[in-house]
Amino acid sequence: MEGIKIRRLGWAGHIIRMEQEMIPKKGLNGNFYTTRTVGRPRTRWADVVQRDALQLLGIRGWRRRAENRDEWRRLMREAKARKGMWRHIWMDGLAHGDQRRHLYLNFRIKKFKDIL
Repeated sequence: MEGIKIRRLGWAGHIIRMEQEMIPKKGLNGNFYTTRTVGRPRTRWADVVQRDALQLLGIRGWRRRAENRDEWRRLMREAKARKGMWRHIWMDGLAHGDQRRHLYLNFRIKKFKDIL
């Protein structure tokens, strides 16, 4: 379940950095005026992202942090490491060409497989 939450946070960071005229950005920031039904308000996607950011990253104000891509990437890698998602960090390391991180995390993946 944490993998889904982490990927949702990654997508949220991507949306925050989009241009204003992009459809996902309009959907996140949009205020859709309709008549509200009686009862508890529906949970919005941004509310779920806020809850995930607090739970996994331990931060409030995720929108401000997500605007800075380097900081958001660092927070995402830390969350993946805490949850034991070595394979995802390994793939990120490959995508960005950090050979030292690649070798270290590849070693961790092999060690984890040996335990299982």
